Amino acid sequence: MMLKANAEHARIADLFDELLSTQANGTHKPEPRAHALGMTHLMLEKEEIASRAFGA
Repeated sequence: MMLKANAEHARIADLFDELLSTQANGTHKPEPRAHALGMTHLMLEKEEIASRAFGA
């Protein structure tokens, strides 16, 4: 997964409990399903999730 490789290269991967990409459901922000992915996959409330763009 490119996201994991980028996070490891930046030496920040260990700062996250899990890395989740919208590639998993074929969506992109700001589509609501992109934001819902974290809630459904991680079984957390919206307020418990930090969502950030991560580019190469």
